[in-house]
Amino acid sequence: MKKVTIIFIAASLFIPVGTATQAQTDWTKYEGNPVLRKGPAESWENEAAAFSEVILDGSTFKMWYAGWGLFTDRKWRIGYAESSDGISWTKHASNPVIDLGPSGSWDDESVTPGAVIFDGSSYKMWYRGYDGAISRTGYATSPDGIVWTKHASNPVLDVGAGGEWDGFWAGISAVIFNGSDYQGWYIGTGGNDFNFRTGYATSPDGITWTKHPSNPVMNFGASGEWDNAKAGVDAVIYNGSIYEMWYEGGRGAQLTQIGYATSTDGLVWTKHASNPVLPVGPFNVWDWSMLIVPSVLYDGTSYHLWYTGLASGQKFQIGYATSISVGIADEGVVPEKYELSQNYPNPFNPETVIRYSIPKAEEVSLVVYNLIGEEVAHLIDERKPAGSYTVKWNASNISSGIYFYRLQAGDFVLTRKMVLLK
Repeated sequence: MKKVTIIFIAASLFIPVGTATQAQTDWTKYEGNPVLRKGPAESWENEAAAFSEVILDGSTFKMWYAGWGLFTDRKWRIGYAESSDGISWTKHASNPVIDLGPSGSWDDESVTPGAVIFDGSSYKMWYRGYDGAISRTGYATSPDGIVWTKHASNPVLDVGAGGEWDGFWAGISAVIFNGSDYQGWYIGTGGNDFNFRTGYATSPDGITWTKHPSNPVMNFGASGEWDNAKAGVDAVIYNGSIYEMWYEGGRGAQLTQIGYATSTDGLVWTKHASNPVLPVGPFNVWDWSMLIVPSVLYDGTSYHLWYTGLASGQKFQIGYATSISVGIADEGVVPEKYELSQNYPNPFNPETVIRYSIPKAEEVSLVVYNLIGEEVAHLIDERKPAGSYTVKWNASNISSGIYFYRLQAGDFVLTRKMVLLK
């Protein structure tokens, strides 16, 4: 086995580098939508299936969603479903997998999923609980995504004081673990309405959260804009260079649609000029009145988005859309410098995507090594023209642990660190 000595230059697991953006503005809705429908008559979810949170675990898409039934008590609970393609879903026989809290508790009126991550051994969920007056964030863990244990100190993210922008609602929608801390983005509102804005908080353990002093980090649009009364985060991913956010925006009681924004630090956001990037459907289609709560995944070539749709007088159901990744190489722009981005996702299981850029034609080598410098995988060994590239690595047959990937292009050499968790 080949062995090398690695000089590790980039010590962080999570470093924003480069300037390439993935402007995800061209979405195609699946023609067979909705892909997850409300349940049959007299079921716990016969009135709605909504607010999905999706992860890709190996080759299986796993979804947690909220449902409520006319013939039960009309209160939201959390269900679970699986899919091999993100389109055809099988709901779990033991649904709902997370129920209401006991009478008088902080989550006795409603529970809906907010964010879910899998760390290789445990599923972690931040969910929204409602007691009939205010909505806050709770935390739960599970060994299999089905049997959940709520944390004893719930809620873990509380509302602000009366009169503050998040004094009525503080619901975490997106969480990223950056190798040392949890970054969370949450929706907040100061009144009994759904005019959400976006806040940011951090945590060392996913339980104790500190809100950022500059909250809200995303505000309403200007008067007359499509999002002048709502700008609430729903999904955030980090692509190795920038943070990408999908959020729901709207004008008061008028239709709600999905917008896109980017940030280099997760705090200062730039809304896309083409917003909304996913609009409502045409009149009398199942999603012509409202699009909310997108969940987004990136597989290295395409973005996958699941969203909740509604038509006037109809019921919440879940649709699916895709967007092909458009990078600077695809746009014909030659990069100005050499770059090796942090892999995404990181930690990962079993696949991750590595991006790199070269400003001129070079002999390129991209190799993965273990902690003692042994070569684990040789991903690239060929001459490449100037451009930006993505490489997907599947580590299904590799043990969990810390690995290094090393790019050499001419005289340029850079090594980064990644974590495989199974």
